[in-house]
Amino acid sequence: MTTPPLHPSLAPDLYSTPIKDRPPPSLKLKLRALTFNLCFFTAALVIHLAQVALLPLALLPGDDRRTLRAGLRLTKDAVEGILRAVNQFGGSSKLVLTTDGSVKLGKVVKDRNEQGNAAGLRLANQSSESVV
Repeated sequence: MTTPPLHPSLAPDLYSTPIKDRPPPSLKLKLRALTFNLCFFTAALVIHLAQVALLPLALLPGDDRRTLRAGLRLTKDAVEGILRAVNQFGGSSKLVLTTDGSVKLGKVVKDRNEQGNAAGLRLANQSSESVV
C-alpha cells in the first residue's frame, strides 16, 4: 500500500514513470535541448581554441611564461563558469526531503512560503553535529 504524498507538489512526476511509458518530448523541450547544446559546445570550442592559441607561449623560456599561465588560468575559470551555468540553469528545480524518522523535518525546515513549501533549511555547521 502506498501512502499519499504530504503535499500536492510531491505527487509522482514524469521522472517516476518508466521511460518506455513516457510521452514523446515536446517541440519546446527539443528546442531547449538544441539551444543548450549549441551554447555549451560553442563555449567549449571557444575555450579550447583559446588554449590552442596560447600554445606557442609555451615555447618562451623562463619568466616570459607568465602570460601563458595567466591565459590558462582564465580558460580554467571559463570552464568553471560553464559548469556552474549548467548546474544552475539545467539542474533540478525541486528538492524533495525524505527521512527514515531519525531526523525531524520540522526542526530542519526553517521557513515556509505561502504555498507551504520549504523556503529555508536549518542545517548543521559541521558534519559531526546533529539537527535532531
